[in-house]
Amino acid sequence: MRTTAAIRRLASELLPLRDGVAQALSQASLQGEIAVDEALASLASVTPAADLATDLRASDALTEKLATIVVLARLQWPAVVPHYVDRALAWLAETSPPWLAHVASQLRRGLARDDANWQLLARSAAMIAEHERPHLWELLLAAWSPAHRKFRGVFFTPERLATAMVERVDQLLRDELELPGGLADTTCWNTYSQGNPHGFTGPVVRILDPAAGSGAFLLAAIARIHKSVIAEAEACGRAPLEAWNDYIDRHLLPRLAAVELFPEASAVMALRIVDLLARTGYRFTSPVGLPIVTASALEGPADDGRWLHAEPLTVILGNPPFASLSQNRGEWITQRVRDYLKFDGERLGERKTWLHDDYVKFLRLAEWCIERAGLGVVALVTSHSWLENTTFRLARRRLHHTFPRIEIADFHGNRKSGELAPQLPEKISKTLEKQPISLREQMASNENIFGLDAGIGAFFLRSRAGLAPAVRRFDYWGTVDEKLAAFEQQVERGTPGELLHPAGSDYPFRSPKDLVSNAWYRQAPLLTEVMPLTSTAVVTARDGLVIAFTEEELLTRIGMLVDERASDDELRTLLFARPRSPRYPAGDTRSFKLAAVRAALRAEVEQGIDLARYVRRCAYRPFDSRYLFWHPLLIDWPRGELMRHVIDQTNWLLVSRRQMLPGRAANFFWITDAITLDGILRSDNRGSESLFPLWRFAAGVPSKKGNISSEIREKMTRLGIGGSEHGDEAACLALLYATLASSAYRQGFAESLWREFPRVIVPREADLALELTTLGRQLIDVHLLRHAAPEFTTAGEGLVTQPRYPKWSAGQVLVSAERSMACCSREVFEYRIGAHAPAQKWLADRRGRTLTRSDQVHYQQLLGALERTLEIIAQIDRAIAARGGIERAFAPE
Repeated sequence: MRTTAAIRRLASELLPLRDGVAQALSQASLQGEIAVDEALASLASVTPAADLATDLRASDALTEKLATIVVLARLQWPAVVPHYVDRALAWLAETSPPWLAHVASQLRRGLARDDANWQLLARSAAMIAEHERPHLWELLLAAWSPAHRKFRGVFFTPERLATAMVERVDQLLRDELELPGGLADTTCWNTYSQGNPHGFTGPVVRILDPAAGSGAFLLAAIARIHKSVIAEAEACGRAPLEAWNDYIDRHLLPRLAAVELFPEASAVMALRIVDLLARTGYRFTSPVGLPIVTASALEGPADDGRWLHAEPLTVILGNPPFASLSQNRGEWITQRVRDYLKFDGERLGERKTWLHDDYVKFLRLAEWCIERAGLGVVALVTSHSWLENTTFRLARRRLHHTFPRIEIADFHGNRKSGELAPQLPEKISKTLEKQPISLREQMASNENIFGLDAGIGAFFLRSRAGLAPAVRRFDYWGTVDEKLAAFEQQVERGTPGELLHPAGSDYPFRSPKDLVSNAWYRQAPLLTEVMPLTSTAVVTARDGLVIAFTEEELLTRIGMLVDERASDDELRTLLFARPRSPRYPAGDTRSFKLAAVRAALRAEVEQGIDLARYVRRCAYRPFDSRYLFWHPLLIDWPRGELMRHVIDQTNWLLVSRRQMLPGRAANFFWITDAITLDGILRSDNRGSESLFPLWRFAAGVPSKKGNISSEIREKMTRLGIGGSEHGDEAACLALLYATLASSAYRQGFAESLWREFPRVIVPREADLALELTTLGRQLIDVHLLRHAAPEFTTAGEGLVTQPRYPKWSAGQVLVSAERSMACCSREVFEYRIGAHAPAQKWLADRRGRTLTRSDQVHYQQLLGALERTLEIIAQIDRAIAARGGIERAFAPE
């Protein structure tokens, strides 16, 4: 969600109030007030060190945090009805841990409402939108520390979504688990119609929100349970208020569990629940207190089992954090998530997966709870990536094994992939490859319901013996309001979603109509089978330090690391403007420590080693080679097993991806002859580029073997491809490269290319194979810039690309309002290779730099290469079309 001006103003006005409360707390502690010291000690026990202010002493940081909670509580506490406020807060103080008891006591005493600061605050708070008020903590965190909010993945759930999801859980408990009271059901295990194989006692329905935030799901659940209890009491002739009070003490509080990492959110949640209970008539008689634990649910029961009932949990619901670089790295949950790396004898082969994102860990936690119980319902809001992402294929199979019935509500809104709604006119779809990104994004309405870049889904997973397996899916498009309204309507009507039939190695949870229909194509081998030596591209993790436009710039930068006159702090400020993680100083990571690296480089210099030996050319972007400091201490993932076949060798690397971007042109193919960096085609959360070398070189021996399977070589030999006349493996790669470049291939198999590596198809007839091989060779030469630059007149000296440039106008590439760089067609200017438009990207990356004559020559060569690329692809397309299209030309007879 965007931080509004009202929220920013409120965040600013809260600070002096917080500081005043903190000063009073410090004074009370110095005067020996035991209650304050107990509150601070209690707060320290539930606060992760990473969530304390780093510029303060630990004691001052804790005092500031407790003061923040007190001020937030005062702001959150509603305009209460006098007859219950004192009793409610007294009960909260008596039944809560000391830090929360202190907050309740402060509210009970009342704060200085006539204070000028509080009056100003009240006016500012009145400007907050009604739907935002329950989520002030999340919104204020975004205003105070957006980086920390993102670091922890804190985003609130719209009330409408939480209410509708809870309603759906209530329906599923009644209809599929045969618990007629739904969430309010009090059936015990020993009388449950589905049996009690594990010998449990107590009620079947026990509810957990493992990342409860400010309580949206718990509040919705309590409201739904209240509705059921009152309806049943009225039907039985009981006094509704008496029935409700009895139910809260005997059934509600003992069956709920909420776990939340942030004390601030726990306090807000506690106040909201107390307010709701009071407004429904609760007399606050239970000695149990609210079932809120301030901790990380992912630490597991072995470390702190307070959230884990002795009896199993059967309803898991909530909106867990969306942090992709998870800070929850405890051994317990890490071991559980490893179960997604294998299933039914198959193991996940990828070195890098997205299985350690926070939401995946919470999904695994929920599954573990239901496995322990033997039945139950999980209802979570998460990223929708796990529905189709290839690295989740074993996780999908395992989840479907645990949960026979799965219901998917995909709210889409994936801005990272530029996801489009399906209502694209056919005419627009056909020209999609040539459309600028900004235009495509305007073609359909597909808002994200959280305002995030990642697509969102709500998922309902059910387990019970005897449930017939079924995976159903709903897709919601449009504005946030349209999506939520459609979801609410679907829940109210109970209409079934589209029945899916997940199958195959990927086991995608996708609509059958979206799957590739070309059976012959699906039978062709994957690129990974044809070129078995492969690896993902090199990741430096610090491009800004180890990559430069020129060798001189790079060595100057490395020289700064070696220079003893520069302090670590000075270099951090100069070279690492933004810390990657709050856990480390700027520039440092778990495996990279600036001071240690500097010392190691100095030691090499003292030994007489010339650091220039580590400078290598690298393929950074299409048509954009740069200089790389290839030193093991500065490259996080060098992919050494593959790069040894490239460094100091003559080799070609075919670049592709396991997954491309749904709704976008399937144009993620390239070729290089140097160390190749991740992001050469696009940097996103669907995995990095994969590299496929043409040759494999024996270690220490001047010999090489081809990296193309014997099966494909034999097929091509029968077509006359190979042998000395055509260059053996090089000819095979040329034919493959031409095929991958064809519009018929990219458009005809786009659905498959969005989700798996390309498959290698071979022409039926020798004449087409030979023609494509020739064109493929030409295309490789063009992409490796082995053609002469066209003759041209330079644009002169002092040429600099200005902000918001380059632009294209009337056949000219403008680098400023006054000056042009070159001439080209719009088609060349907008042509994309992967996510990059090279004619734009090359200049954009050099904004503010004076372009030398050499730069201008290279840019002209780049434009010529793009123009020639379009010509060769047109020839490839004509050759395939002349044989009746791609199926007639390639499908086996």
